[in-house]
Amino acid sequence: MRTKPLSSANQDTVNSVVRALSILEVMARARREVSISELHRELGLSLSTLHRLLATMQKKGFVRQNPNTMKYGLGLKAFEVGSAFASQMGAREYVISLMGELANLTGETINLAVLDSTEIVFLDKIESKEPLRIGIDIGTRVPSYCSALGKVLLAYLPPEELEAKLALMNFKKYTQNTITDKERFRREIETIRQQGFSLDNEEYVPGIRCLGAPIRDRFNRVIAALSVAGPTLRLTDERLPEITRMLKETADKISGVWR
Repeated sequence: MRTKPLSSANQDTVNSVVRALSILEVMARARREVSISELHRELGLSLSTLHRLLATMQKKGFVRQNPNTMKYGLGLKAFEVGSAFASQMGAREYVISLMGELANLTGETINLAVLDSTEIVFLDKIESKEPLRIGIDIGTRVPSYCSALGKVLLAYLPPEELEAKLALMNFKKYTQNTITDKERFRREIETIRQQGFSLDNEEYVPGIRCLGAPIRDRFNRVIAALSVAGPTLRLTDERLPEITRMLKETADKISGVWR
C-alpha cells in the first residue's frame, strides 16, 4: 500500500511532538531545572517555539516552571508515564512485593510518594495489619515540610530549587512539633542529607511517627520516597535504628528498578 504524503498541517504536528519529546529528554539528562536559554542552545529551537511548546507541556503537567527562577523541570505527569511503563514491565509488582516485605518486617504502614510543587502525593501503600494503623488514601496530598516523605524529597533538591519551594511555603503549625522556622528547617534538611533518611516526629498528626528514605533513578536523582509510618507507641526510640536500616535497604532495592 502506498503511503500518503503528510500534509503541511500534519507535518507541523509531527514536528511539534518530536520537539516536545526532545525537551523532555534534555530535562531528563540535565538532572536539574533548565532555563529556556539552555534549551535554545541545546535544541536550536527559536525562543518563541520553545515558549509555545513549554506552555502546552506545562498545561498538561509534563513540565513545571519554578516561579522564582523561571526555570523548567519535569512535571508529575512525566513521572506518572514513567511509572506506567515500569508497571507494564512488571516493575510495579516487584516494588509492591518489596513494600509488602517491609510491612511484614516492621508491622507498620509503608508509603510511596513523590513531590509535586510544595506537597507530596501518595502513589502507593501497604497498610499495617495492626488494629491501630495509619490510613492515608492513594492520591492524598500532604504539605512536604511536615512529613518524612516530603522532607527527604526536599533534602535532595538543588539548592536554588529548594529555596524557591521554601519561599512558597507558609509553614502552618499542625502540632506542637511542627517545624515552622525556616532556618531550623534548613538545618533539618542538611541533617537529612548527611544521614540519608528523615523523621517526622509527630509533626503532622499527633501520636504518629514516620521515617522516610530516598528512591533514586539511574542518574542518582531522587525521584520518589519510601516511608514507614506508625503510632509512637510502636515506633519507639529503641526501634527507630533497626526500622531505619530496613527502610533504607528496601529503598535501595526499589531504586534498582530504575538503574
